[in-house]
Amino acid sequence: MCHMPRLSVNGTELHHEIRGTGPPILLIMGGSGDGGHFDALANLLADEFMVVTYDRRGNGRSPVPAGWRTTSPEEQADDAAALLDALGAGPAAVFGTSSGANFALCLLARHRAAVRGTILHEPALFALLDDPDAVRAPLRARIQPAMETGGPPAATEPWWRYVAGDDGWTRLAPDLRERMRGSSGTLFGIELGSYERTCPTMRRWPPSRRGCGCSSALTAFRLTPRSPAGSASASV
Repeated sequence: MCHMPRLSVNGTELHHEIRGTGPPILLIMGGSGDGGHFDALANLLADEFMVVTYDRRGNGRSPVPAGWRTTSPEEQADDAAALLDALGAGPAAVFGTSSGANFALCLLARHRAAVRGTILHEPALFALLDDPDAVRAPLRARIQPAMETGGPPAATEPWWRYVAGDDGWTRLAPDLRERMRGSSGTLFGIELGSYERTCPTMRRWPPSRRGCGCSSALTAFRLTPRSPAGSASASV
C-alpha cells in the first residue's frame, strides 16, 4: 500500500509517498527532484521500513511556489525537515543522491534531531574540486545545443543521458520522463548554481540557521527492521 498525499510545509506544497511501516527512511533525489526515481528501491525497503519519498519543491508533482525564483541547500533541508515533522517520521535515516546528498548533508547540520544518520551518494560538492568549471564543461557542451533550440525541456534528455549513461533515459518510466521535462525549468532556471559551491568545513555547531557543512556529517546509522532475522546498516 502506498500513501500519496500532498502537504503544505515550509511555504511550499510537497507531493510525497509513504510505503511500509517500521523505522523511517527518507530518500532525497537530486536534479529533477522526483521521488519516482526511487520507486523500485522504496518498494523493496518497504518490507521492513517506513519509506518516505517526495518530489522536491517545483519538481514533478510538487508545484512551483508563487514568487519562487531561487533556492539553497538550507531551504531544501528545511523542506525535508518540515515534511518529516508533519509526518511524525523523525528521526529518520536519510539517503541523498547528487544534489540531494548536498541537501541531506545540510539537513543533518540544521536539523540533527530529525536525522538518525545519512548516506551521501555522489554529493555534488563541486567546491571541493580544484577546477569545478572544467569538470562541468563537458556537460555544458552536451546540453547547450538542445538548450538553444528547445530550452530546458529539450535539454533534459541529453543532461540525463550524460549523468546516467546513454541508456539511462530510456530506462526511466515514460511518465517520469514527462514529469522531468515538465519541471525542467526548476532544474535549469532555479536549482543549478544554487548549491554547487556549498563546501563542508571542519566547524561543528548546534542546529541553527547557519550555513551548512561539518565534519560530523560523516556519520553511520543502524536500523532495526521489524524482522528479528537481521538488521541494516550503512555509513558514509
